[in-house]
Amino acid sequence: MLVDCFQQHPKAILPVYATENAACFDLHAAAFNSITERGIGEEIQYSTNGLVTYQDAIVVDTGLVFMVPAGYGLFIFSRSGQIKEQVTLANCVGVVDPDYRGTVKVVLRRNVTHSVVYDSVMASIGYSVVTQPLADELSSAINMHSVRVGDRVAQACLLPVPRCEFRAVSSVTSTARGTGGFGSTGVR
Repeated sequence: MLVDCFQQHPKAILPVYATENAACFDLHAAAFNSITERGIGEEIQYSTNGLVTYQDAIVVDTGLVFMVPAGYGLFIFSRSGQIKEQVTLANCVGVVDPDYRGTVKVVLRRNVTHSVVYDSVMASIGYSVVTQPLADELSSAINMHSVRVGDRVAQACLLPVPRCEFRAVSSVTSTARGTGGFGSTGVR
């Protein structure tokens, strides 16, 4: 399937599949934006080597506009290797509709908690009790993560999305599971 992409940012990289049988193609960082109270802010000026370091979250602009075909959606996921750095997409899965014509952006978030910092750092250096200011300072330093222009920051795939119609009914059919919700089927 041929999908048209417009490289809106000069550092945008067309998507590529990492292997011949990869289900998703990789998306690369072209620019970075700040997060403001009202949403996505201005482009962040990064160092000459294209490096940006952040603590909590950062908006990564791929610089690409995808012309998603009608009847499809572009679904964006975290890359499996990001778990090593405890980085995920802030919204878990991104969805790009066929009528969207802006650049595709992803929000990367660090998922390191104070307890992880305490367990992995404080115990390893021999502290059994730590003051809160020291814990906060160490947590801030450890939570930093860096991304460079050109880094693979997410993966995506095009999937068919059927258009559904909905109708109201007067009753619900019964099933063996019934109303059993979270965890109702067990773990084994």
